[in-house]
Amino acid sequence: MRRYVQFLYLQDGELQEACGSDGVFILDGRDRMSTSRIDAYLRMDLLKKVHPEYCGYRIYNGSRFGEGDRVAQWVNSEHYFVEY
Repeated sequence: MRRYVQFLYLQDGELQEACGSDGVFILDGRDRMSTSRIDAYLRMDLLKKVHPEYCGYRIYNGSRFGEGDRVAQWVNSEHYFVEY
């Protein structure tokens, strides 16, 4: 694994990383970053049917979950907006 997405939700005004099998999504590391952002957004859009609290994601480069370098972030909420 080289690139993955960590989905986010808001709790008490703070961004929290989602846990479990729906909390992360492995991306194809051969794709460009723009394609990875689109894939992450589309996956989050599908997951919002099950997890409506998801409001954003972070994309990491790394060989293991939790040990990667953050390369992108997107959050859209009425109380919180940031793009990295």
